[in-house]
Amino acid sequence: RLRHLLGRLLHSIFLDGSPYVEGESDNVGSPESRLLARGLPSSIHLLCRDLLKGELSIDEASTDLHYMIMEPSAFLRCSDMTPSNFSLIRSKLRGRDAEIRTMNDTFCKLTTTGVSEVMFVSGFSGSGKSRLVRTVVPHVAVAGGFAISKKFPQGIDDSLSLVLEAINDLIIMVSEDSTDEELYSIASELISSVGEVFLSVIHQVLPSIDLLFNVNVTSLASLGRGMPEQTSGLTNESISFILKTLITAISSRDRPVLLHFDDIQWTNASSLSVMAELVSGGMDTSCIFLVLGYRDNEINQAVLNDLTACLRRSCVPVQHIHLVGIDEPYFIDLISNALCMLPRHCKSLSTAVYRKTKGNPFFAFQMLGSLVDHRILSYNTSCKCWTWTDAIYNQDLSENVLFVLRDKFDLLDSETQHLLRVAASLRGSLPIAVATRLDLPIEKINSAISIGIMERCPGSDVESYQFTHDKFREAASADGETAFRYSLGMKLLDTSSGQKDEYFLDICDLINVGVEGNRVAHSDLNRIIAVNILAGDKAIQNSDFIRALGYCR
Repeated sequence: RLRHLLGRLLHSIFLDGSPYVEGESDNVGSPESRLLARGLPSSIHLLCRDLLKGELSIDEASTDLHYMIMEPSAFLRCSDMTPSNFSLIRSKLRGRDAEIRTMNDTFCKLTTTGVSEVMFVSGFSGSGKSRLVRTVVPHVAVAGGFAISKKFPQGIDDSLSLVLEAINDLIIMVSEDSTDEELYSIASELISSVGEVFLSVIHQVLPSIDLLFNVNVTSLASLGRGMPEQTSGLTNESISFILKTLITAISSRDRPVLLHFDDIQWTNASSLSVMAELVSGGMDTSCIFLVLGYRDNEINQAVLNDLTACLRRSCVPVQHIHLVGIDEPYFIDLISNALCMLPRHCKSLSTAVYRKTKGNPFFAFQMLGSLVDHRILSYNTSCKCWTWTDAIYNQDLSENVLFVLRDKFDLLDSETQHLLRVAASLRGSLPIAVATRLDLPIEKINSAISIGIMERCPGSDVESYQFTHDKFREAASADGETAFRYSLGMKLLDTSSGQKDEYFLDICDLINVGVEGNRVAHSDLNRIIAVNILAGDKAIQNSDFIRALGYCR
């Protein structure tokens, strides 16, 4: 009796006070229901229907209403539009409350003690490592600090240049967000620490350091005038000293720095030692929260152990967060929000996907998309909710995310597939300038964006697009990849202006990958040698010594 009365009351409230007519319960569950006809979402329709039929307890109804209040954008969405894409990026990070608390507490401790900290974040691809780190970024901004995030690319041994790039970006950020007095203080501390002469050497490694001296009478140009170029004699120890000196001048309790390097499984031991040196020294040196992310199934464990031991010898506090699949209750909430269906309505689907994906959020969203592509999961516009067939329980469905993604790519037209393959060859990003040089159909980028495969590169000065996840880049690659990259590099070389070309080093990398795996025409050898010599010179000018050594070899 109480359930029925509550159903009548809610039915009347949601219809703006229109009285509930007894006997209407016979057809309240049909698509022609007054609630659905008024444009109300299926969650309200199903709540009232189940109460009126006596199939829902008061406690269960209370839970449904609580979900609607807490997540109105998901469960009170009054739209006839079919959700076209499942986006993990826009969804809330679920099931990671303890890990988020650990990240935030560690950062707060750093701002109190002034002692640098290191946090390792490990887990399989798609487990949410990068999204976890992003939860602490707002706290860094509130504390008056700076956050820099970089991802090491696979297969190219230029990882030290990425560390230098991160510090250069930090200098630019500091110069833009600091007062003249703060810049003067930083510049003065640098001069007192290393002397005026050595500043010219730092300038060769970190060109943006000039920005810190805009308020000083003495410019780095005048300091370096008449001094010989010294970058060729710099070692990893010298670079470590330069970066440590700069970080010490920039960071403090009042100006903490978050440095996040992802995919360190692709870097080398020398780059890791440089990063370790940045946080060594204890109090009154640097104030850095160094976060290192990696896939624990792909990293060299011996290198990782050496890095951890080195940090502990330097008395650097080290913590480790290991991410596995999220627990099933959180996973059900994740799927529920994605489908805009209350958890009790999609529990069978959520449980089936959970078993297939072992709770991996990224894989789960890709599997949902795959189920839609295969018409196992479909949106019923009449009932305004998702429905599915018993095929979701089929053991033949792939449990490998790469197979699922490649299956998704096969549904795209050939031009879009080729564009994505080019982007994958270019370390996962595609500048519009490069796409134009290759005569690629730029409008196809919008197709990739619409289905969540690509996004515009944030903070880039030039228009460029990147994959939303590494697994998309892996899936975009195909058989014969070395030959494809070689032909791509040679085509770009034909339109290149040489060392003045901002993509010259990337072009050389493409060609060299092809040279290593394929027979090259004798007529091309001299040209390739000349390209590597020029690339080596340019890498030295960019203070990218490891990369330069690779070209010389």
